[in-house]
Amino acid sequence: MYNKKIKIFLADLIHDRHIYNYSVPLNVGYITALVNKRLGKEIETKIYKFPDDLISAMKSSPPDILALSNYDWNVNLNKALIEIGRKINPELFVIMGGPNIRKKPEGIKDYLIDHPADIYVVNEGEDAFSNLIEYIVGIWPCNLRKHVTSSGVVFPNVAYLENETQNLILGKKPNSAHEKDIPFPSPLPKIMPFLALITLTPIFSKSINGSSQASSTTNCSKEPLS
Repeated sequence: MYNKKIKIFLADLIHDRHIYNYSVPLNVGYITALVNKRLGKEIETKIYKFPDDLISAMKSSPPDILALSNYDWNVNLNKALIEIGRKINPELFVIMGGPNIRKKPEGIKDYLIDHPADIYVVNEGEDAFSNLIEYIVGIWPCNLRKHVTSSGVVFPNVAYLENETQNLILGKKPNSAHEKDIPFPSPLPKIMPFLALITLTPIFSKSINGSSQASSTTNCSKEPLS
């Protein structure tokens, strides 16, 4: 049975078995901010950073779409979470994005052949993701894994393999996100839980007279401040 609103979980996952400083998931925060601005009445979104939180949420309230940031350090972690998600909801539609993919068409096709993701946002994700979700809203409810990849629709900045032919469908790269009105994800409530975990890590740089001066950079730690 399909959700009335499309439920989308976005995650910038990282291994969390050791205490470490983790960055706030600002990347998926921007994407979430824009898609909510455009389609907030039609969708329900939530952001995740840590795998156990995402697994728990998928078990208790399965999403229709799982959107994952793809980096070198979370390749296998993403695959594991997709496998778990598909056991819970076999129709789970997976959108990947991030820099850990080749940019030439043949490299993108090889990636999609070998990876469980359904579709990939190849470059800047804010507009591309929102355009894709806008299309999905128009055909919902349905089995997205079948309908989207059989549609033949060319989405800007998005790649997928056509369901029957396995031909690569790849949209052109749009203008830079710097030229667009992308809302900042603050005071976005979905980011606030991660801000509660912030620590300040000193960074020292030498001044002109040779003395060290401290500045700080913001990181997200699993251990909240007391």
